[in-house]
Amino acid sequence: MDIYAAKLDKGIRLLESQPRLGKPREDWYPGCRCYQVEQHLVLYAVAEQEILVARLFHKRVDVIRHL
Repeated sequence: MDIYAAKLDKGIRLLESQPRLGKPREDWYPGCRCYQVEQHLVLYAVAEQEILVARLFHKRVDVIRHL
């Protein structure tokens, strides 16, 4: 695994232990939360015992256009 992929993995694992860390983005879709890891945005939802990662976007992408 390269260094950048390892950082993304670490950020997602952090969300598993602290699922409310990301900013709520209900304006994007119901239950959506967003957390920035390096140059990427992790869009996810919180389920009972897990997080559900929906998408990864580069921070410069127009997220609304791609949802």
